[in-house]
Amino acid sequence: MKHWVSRLYPYRYGVALALMFGVFTIAANLGLMSTSAYLIAKAAQHPATILLLWVPIVGVRFFGTSRGVFRYGDRYFSHDVTFRLLKDLRQSIYRMIEPLSPAALKRHLTGDLWTRFGADVETLQNAYLGLVTPVIVAAGGLLIAAGLEWLISFRLAMLLLAMLVLVGVGLPWAMDRITQRYAKETVAIRATRSIRWIDAMFGLADLITLGAFPQYQAAQEVLESRWRIISRQLNRLKGITAGLNELGNHAIPWVILVVGSGLVISGKVQGFLLPVAVLLALASFEAIRPLAAAFQMRGTLTAADRRIMELAHSGPSAIAPKPLMIFQPQPKSLEWSHVWYRYDPSEPWILEDVSMTLEPGAHVAVMGESGAGKSTLISLVLRFLDPVSGSVHYGQEDLLAFDGDSVRTNISAVPQDPHIFDTTLRQNLLLANPQASEARLRNILEMVELKDWATSFPEGLDVFVGEHGQGMSGGQRKKLALARALLKETGVVLLDEPTEGLDALSARRIMTRIMTSLKGKTVLWITHDPAHLTLVDRVFTLHDGQLTDQLVTAAEDII
Repeated sequence: MKHWVSRLYPYRYGVALALMFGVFTIAANLGLMSTSAYLIAKAAQHPATILLLWVPIVGVRFFGTSRGVFRYGDRYFSHDVTFRLLKDLRQSIYRMIEPLSPAALKRHLTGDLWTRFGADVETLQNAYLGLVTPVIVAAGGLLIAAGLEWLISFRLAMLLLAMLVLVGVGLPWAMDRITQRYAKETVAIRATRSIRWIDAMFGLADLITLGAFPQYQAAQEVLESRWRIISRQLNRLKGITAGLNELGNHAIPWVILVVGSGLVISGKVQGFLLPVAVLLALASFEAIRPLAAAFQMRGTLTAADRRIMELAHSGPSAIAPKPLMIFQPQPKSLEWSHVWYRYDPSEPWILEDVSMTLEPGAHVAVMGESGAGKSTLISLVLRFLDPVSGSVHYGQEDLLAFDGDSVRTNISAVPQDPHIFDTTLRQNLLLANPQASEARLRNILEMVELKDWATSFPEGLDVFVGEHGQGMSGGQRKKLALARALLKETGVVLLDEPTEGLDALSARRIMTRIMTSLKGKTVLWITHDPAHLTLVDRVFTLHDGQLTDQLVTAAEDII
């Protein structure tokens, strides 16, 4: 939590004002109650002139008016800091997450990522207003209350301070130890619920088609039942804490009254000051009242912080902190040299001593079973991953020397699972080349056999494709990804299963056109289908992390 609290430094003046107004509010309330008690008690003695009551009368008016002003200042500055901190918090978390490689993020389900970005960040925004502020304001309020009580009696001051610490700190701390386990489980269950809700949202049709919806529903009911049990338990403990707090709130003035009466009888305290001491004790409880909620919030904040930091450190960065060079698209060889890679030291190697060279203009295919590590070869080139050992060179330069963004900007890639944005077909295409003309867009769509589909709508290229391309079939989404790669017009093109989802005849026609148009450009084609190998110059196979010798020098000999 320290790294989040440290972010308050840029807003230190606003924080100082918020804390100052918070303490002043407590002080004004203490002053109002004590001067009111003093005024009533002194008036009961029938002073000789009203002028003797003039000072406490003015004091009551001042504290009564200033209390509202200070409360407004407290709320204004504290919420201003909170909203500014929330903005900074979201930006900071995004800056931590954005450089992560896709491989690191893929370890987390969509619902889990949604919860960490949403609910966990919303929880962390309460770190200042719900945790930092109450503790500091309470400390200031306790000192002021004890100081004012000291003016009446040192014994009463120490007694009041001890009871306030016991009720305001000791009781919430004990309850926090009890509820800590439930707070952690609450965060975990909340994440699991989000994961399952989003899975059901996007996969409801599959669940129903496969007949798995009853099992999903049963598992969800078990989770919801546990959520209700935890919620009831937490609410019960919160109720107990609130009840004990109220008991302390009413018990402390009675204790001060009993002990103070003895001091009055013994002559150590003047009688008219006893009501002041009692009402001062009653008013001082305002300072410690928020501490119970602050302690209860601490466990949830800690759990949310841990989940976000786990995500931020869940994998390698895809952006070099100090890029040495900007990647320049020039006709150079692309070489994997003795590359070893695995996602985690506890996992087996995905690539073992892999070496391969793509000369400028070469069209090379890499075959292998699913999960053999073919896509990892592309991720290494795009700087989404970095080799554990070995290197990937572009010409004579190691790719680690290049800025990752510049590498990805100047290399075209068709990922195995392309992302389609929830916008129009035109905007999805223009992401690859914002300057592309209308004629160029239509020519590319015709090349990938997507033009007829696009022109079948009244909107034409301005038709919305839906979230994740839900308005398109799987094959059409792959065609759109191919169109974007061609529009980018770079010298290196990486194709990861580009024909997946296409029928054999369409795939053959489309890829023949594409490979012809890419003549003179370096192409790496990842596939497990040997039907298209006649379109490349050279073929390798990847099996058990090892790249075998080239199969042929003329791919026509395969078929």
